Amino acid sequence: MSLDCLQFFIYGTLLPGQCRWYLLERLNAKRIAAGTTKGWLLHLGGYPGLVDDDWFEQTRTSPPGTDVAGHVLGQVVQVPNLKQACLILDAEEDCLRADQGFDHQGRPLRCIAPLGDGLYVRRLRRIILSDGAETWAWSYHFNQGVDSPVWIASGNWLLA
Repeated sequence: MSLDCLQFFIYGTLLPGQCRWYLLERLNAKRIAAGTTKGWLLHLGGYPGLVDDDWFEQTRTSPPGTDVAGHVLGQVVQVPNLKQACLILDAEEDCLRADQGFDHQGRPLRCIAPLGDGLYVRRLRRIILSDGAETWAWSYHFNQGVDSPVWIASGNWLLA
């Protein structure tokens, strides 16, 4: 089991200029590049939540229509100390479960995260960087049900 991915894909209140960016600044995070990942953004009031196909299966919610982007825009940042970053960010994000790193073939080892067990789950995600390159990064996935989802149509929290 390997946890050697030192990057996070941030898409909401952890972004530069947002209310939780200071946490990443304290962790000496270095901005790598803008990027996107497959998924959808829920508007949850003062913060967003990234969801993917698994969330729709768990919540039995229908995916949004084609007027809502099927990708999420954000930034990739790198941290020098993954263990410290996970302790701080997991606590802030009410994250109780996380993927276990990568298997010997480079695929994420997915954790089982029952819906409602923590506000977010930390997952390894494939990210497309602004220059077209692909990378892996940790990202927080929303892990609660929502009665009436409000979608961020652009997939960009900064435009919500």
